Amino acid sequence: ERREGFDLYVNPASLARRMASMLKSWFRAEIKESAKLVGQTRDGRKKFRFSILARLPSERG
Repeated sequence: ERREGFDLYVNPASLARRMASMLKSWFRAEIKESAKLVGQTRDGRKKFRFSILARLPSERG
C-alpha cells in the first residue's frame, strides 16, 4: 500500500467512472478498475464494490 495520494468515496459508480475519464483526458492518468463481491441481495443478485484507481504521471519524469 502506498501512502501518497488520497481516497475518494463516490456513489454511483457511473459518476466515479466519469471522474476517472476526466482525469485521464486532462492529466494523462492511468486508470484501473476492479470489482469485489461483497454480498447478495435477498432475491439472489450479486452486490459488488467497485474500486477505480487513477494514477497521475510523475512530475519528476
